[in-house]
Amino acid sequence: MFIITIHYTTDDLQAVAALRPEHYAYLGPHFESGLFLLGGRLVPDRRVMIAQGGDRDLVERLFAGEPYYLATYSITEIMPTKVGQALAGIIEPQPI
Repeated sequence: MFIITIHYTTDDLQAVAALRPEHYAYLGPHFESGLFLLGGRLVPDRRVMIAQGGDRDLVERLFAGEPYYLATYSITEIMPTKVGQALAGIIEPQPI
C-alpha cells in the first residue's frame, strides 16, 4: 500500500486547476480498477492519494506520466497492521 503526496511547484493554483480535468482523466481508470482507494486535498494546498496493490515500480511509472507537471510526488510505502471495521475486507492487515 502506498501514500502518494502531491506537492505543487507553483503558487499559481489557477494553473494547477486548469490541469485538473486531464489529471482526473489520467487517474480515473486506476480508481476504477481498484489500484487507488482514495484521493483528496491536504490542507492547505497539496493533494494525497492512497494506492493498494501493485508495486512501487508501477506507482512510480504511473506518476512519471501524470499530467500535473506543476507538481512533484513523494511515494511512501506502508504496511497496515490495524484496519478499522469500515475498511475490513478492503484492506488486509499485515502481521506485525
